[in-house]
Amino acid sequence: MNDRQLNFVARYYRHGVLNANKAYRTTLERAERG
Repeated sequence: MNDRQLNFVARYYRHGVLNANKAYRTTLERAERG
């Protein structure tokens, strides 16, 4: 893998983690509200 591929993978991995965190937080908020 070259640097460009690594940057691409790292960016999408980080993006996925951020989305997962946002979805998790949204689910918690929804659960609290009932």
